[in-house]
Amino acid sequence: MLIVVDDSARFWIEVKTAWNTWYSVSKHRVVAKRKGLFDSYLLGPHAGGLERKHSVSQDFEKLAELRAPDADRVSLLLVAFDSKVDPINPDIEKLERTLDLDNSFLQAEAPKSWPNRNCEQAVISCRFWWREVPR
Repeated sequence: MLIVVDDSARFWIEVKTAWNTWYSVSKHRVVAKRKGLFDSYLLGPHAGGLERKHSVSQDFEKLAELRAPDADRVSLLLVAFDSKVDPINPDIEKLERTLDLDNSFLQAEAPKSWPNRNCEQAVISCRFWWREVPR
């Protein structure tokens, strides 16, 4: 998504979703975790095994290539469908370490989470990273 403010500031926002667990609406519980598939969509070629062309990892790499005048700031919003029993935090920390996001992107806010109304064991959490584009 590209947001242009006052015809001058260009703010790119990549929005991704991640499901590290699957829940059943009819059973109202978490039913499965698909680690291999999840890792491939989160880490892309850094996951080993399955490789995707549109992973979170690869989107960070694409954002890193943007320069002015095409962008002034770039960001990635990750919406995670998560589980209270097996939270996504260790997976996100692995992504941040693997891509060295602490040195290349700023995380604007601490992660935000709220209950999933469809499943008591599930939560929805968001992470947001951004940075100024080098000139």
